Amino acid sequence: MPPPLATDWGLDDGTRALVVPKLTPHPLKSLEDPARVHAGILATLPRAFLRTSLPSGVYQPFFERARAEGWRCRELNGGHYAMLTVPNVVVTALLELVDEREAGMSTSGSTGDG
Repeated sequence: MPPPLATDWGLDDGTRALVVPKLTPHPLKSLEDPARVHAGILATLPRAFLRTSLPSGVYQPFFERARAEGWRCRELNGGHYAMLTVPNVVVTALLELVDEREAGMSTSGSTGDG
């Protein structure tokens, strides 16, 4: 699957110049094949979904499904490369998820997020 146009990402010229030379096509098959994970192990893993807010209908159904299944979901103000354009927002969201998980584990003794 070829990468989207670099002008569609909301990146400034300097950041785009850093990213574009590193891009490679992504094999579509990796999005079609299910991951094979033992259900017992999967149930113990924490689950969270960080979605960026730039318009893209591609990920919305996955975000809604994750939320409906009890995942801890966050919507970040930024685009696909939020880790480059708003790194502090990404770090804050990740740290909040860790803090919530640790607080939940100390009050419930749970190892999973449900």
